[in-house]
Amino acid sequence: MGFEVTQGLIIGKNTLLVERPSDILHLQAVSSVLRKQKRAFLDPAWAICPAGGIDKVPGSVGAAWQEWIQTEAWSRLAPSTRYKIWWEAWNKRIEPFFGDCAPDSITMKMIDEWRADIETVSGIDAAHKALKSFRAFWRVMQALRYTQLTDPSKKVVNRAPRARHQRFGYGEAVRLAKGAWRAGYRGLACIIIVTWDSGFSPQDARTLRGKHKRLDGKTSRIFFDCTEGGRGKTGIAVIGTLSPFGDYLVRRYLAELGAEHTDESFLFRMRTGVPYGQSRLGNDFATVRAIVMPGDKRQLCDMRRSGVVETFTGGGNARAAEKFGNTIDHSNVLFKTYSPVDLEKIRQADAARLEGRRRKNKGRRVFRMGSQIRKNASLGEGLNVRFDWSG
Repeated sequence: MGFEVTQGLIIGKNTLLVERPSDILHLQAVSSVLRKQKRAFLDPAWAICPAGGIDKVPGSVGAAWQEWIQTEAWSRLAPSTRYKIWWEAWNKRIEPFFGDCAPDSITMKMIDEWRADIETVSGIDAAHKALKSFRAFWRVMQALRYTQLTDPSKKVVNRAPRARHQRFGYGEAVRLAKGAWRAGYRGLACIIIVTWDSGFSPQDARTLRGKHKRLDGKTSRIFFDCTEGGRGKTGIAVIGTLSPFGDYLVRRYLAELGAEHTDESFLFRMRTGVPYGQSRLGNDFATVRAIVMPGDKRQLCDMRRSGVVETFTGGGNARAAEKFGNTIDHSNVLFKTYSPVDLEKIRQADAARLEGRRRKNKGRRVFRMGSQIRKNASLGEGLNVRFDWSG
């Protein structure tokens, strides 16, 4: 029975409303166990009534959510923002605790206890994200006129998890790509080198499609044009360029597939031929990392941070960070208006990265890629790419 039906029922004073029929079984089972242990249990005088659709209770947090997800503003959010951030926060954190509450009835104490419970069960990272989502949704409820009160979570301390600081070097990225290729993870090898060269996030690299592939008329290398759809998380327009090694690896992988890619087909795939999902990508990277760098705990997402550091070390500024799709500059809106993303600025960022790499490695042996690409060489000789050591 939905909420609309229960509104028309004659409800006694001892009626307990629950969300789903399965909740009745859970309550009865728990009550039976407590009764056998001679502890306090649910009095049989209480009638349990399922009222599916509690989120439709007028004026509730759940009703605000239902109204918001039908707005044009919601549909304009990036898909990954809707599904990975908002829906996850709603289904796992907000709805179970606050779904049937009137916004004005929520107190600081309730939110503080809610956040503490999440941190105890799921960790500080989950608690931090949950409270951030709650605060953002409170602003939505204010805009929809479900409440005009000040956010009761403002005085709740939202401790953030320790920021990641791990980084990779160029030689390490190449070793991982080569190791993945030799181990049979050839789609992963391309994702690794694309993530390193382009500064794309792992999600953006694994979701590249045929329509994104372009040829740079100046360097004759492949690049990836994501200016139309933008990054998966933010929708910011980005272009991803490749190094000679990255260009060679991607070309060889696509040639070995032996099939033409349509505009909507994914470029890089698992060994089974299926496109990579988020969890499988992380698992396969961990497998390759254990082979190439036993004991290492760094993640694929750390390559993006490494590229940003290289760019700034080489003299790049907030403008150069456009390569990575970051909104670092305070006047980012005006900058985007008068200086849209283009390939030449991405090349400038690449040059800054190379300069940063040279400065970092000055005075010590450097892992450097030679300019000649050997043809007809075996993978055991370095994936057809000549590497040399310079002092």
